[in-house]
Amino acid sequence: MPICRTGGASRPRPGPLHLAILCAIAVLPRLAAAQDAAGSPLGIMDRSSGLGMSREYNPAMGGSLIIGGEYLSRKATRMSLPAAVQQGLGETGLHFNEAEISVSAAVDPYFRADLIVAFAYDHGAFSTDIEEGYVTTLFIRGFTIRAGKFYLPFGRHNTLHTHAFPFIDAPLPLVHVFGPEGLNMMAVEGSWLVPLPWFVELTFDVGSHDNPLFRSPEGHDLVYGGRLRTLADLDDDTTLEIGGSYFGGKDLAGGWTHAYGADMTLRWRPARREMYHQLVWQTEYVRVSRQNDHAVPQPGVGASTDEQAAWQALQDVPGGSAGLYSYLAGQLGRRWWLGVRYDAFGFPWGRGDGHHRVTGILTFLTTEFAALRVQYGYLFGSDAHQVLLQANFVIGAHPAHAY
Repeated sequence: MPICRTGGASRPRPGPLHLAILCAIAVLPRLAAAQDAAGSPLGIMDRSSGLGMSREYNPAMGGSLIIGGEYLSRKATRMSLPAAVQQGLGETGLHFNEAEISVSAAVDPYFRADLIVAFAYDHGAFSTDIEEGYVTTLFIRGFTIRAGKFYLPFGRHNTLHTHAFPFIDAPLPLVHVFGPEGLNMMAVEGSWLVPLPWFVELTFDVGSHDNPLFRSPEGHDLVYGGRLRTLADLDDDTTLEIGGSYFGGKDLAGGWTHAYGADMTLRWRPARREMYHQLVWQTEYVRVSRQNDHAVPQPGVGASTDEQAAWQALQDVPGGSAGLYSYLAGQLGRRWWLGVRYDAFGFPWGRGDGHHRVTGILTFLTTEFAALRVQYGYLFGSDAHQVLLQANFVIGAHPAHAY
């Protein structure tokens, strides 16, 4: 059967040039497919843009926008709270909380790249920061290597971005220990999916000292640690995840600081009604120990902001400090969530003055891409009331969050 033919007898017979063009249109796609199967450059060009770059690896782009308001019955600076907690509480007013732009793509069959840039506007000052930017391997079965800047896997909450928080603000003990920005630094990470009949993942990291808790006087020491977690199905509707975390490094006093964590997440999600009902109970415990607690002179006027923050962390997070948070969140219908949280740092789980808080939140989801939330919290000891309002929007493609 000939590859090219003209139309019926009623149509005018094309000239030689028209016939050559029609043949080329019919033959080239088949030839390209055949050459592509043989691994020739013609197949690569067929999948490429005009710049010679493969369309198969175009990045997925997305973003998030968080705006809101806050009422705080007392100024945070007038409360006897650690500096990091005061900073995390904010102040009364309307706020542009954060905007993020995320870009994610497979570089090639061997690597994947993720980039998340955050924008913030606070007290009339605009700031931007690379919140996460890293490359992950794809070619090692059961084992991945990640390198770049990212949130280290300490517990369940530390790896979450602001728009994915189960409550509007972060839990009190994590803010107290790691600061409002969490444990985020340049690092190299290896993750091993342990070959067992149930899910077990072991993660280990080596990072820089980009956190006040682990800022050594030499300025070049590393942070070491990781996380072990396991997940099991209790029945068709219920899963239980248990994890343990550790990170350690030298502090400003020159000794070692160790941060230990344990977490538990129980999730009930009925298979036949998963769009309308689910229940999540999550608890996380953190404890800090220090090799020595000897006094370090306060940095002078010319000291850097990082050095000042490291000195403040020594004062606010002494060895033996501990805390926890625990929350229960339930889905009441397709669009409504209700949650309550208790979080504390210090008494009665560790050394130092105790700070604890009770929080309730109500969330209305217009879709999975937008949420309107109202939250109330009461800080015991400080006798402070806090009301938070938030509008949370996600657009475009967005990477899936951990289960």
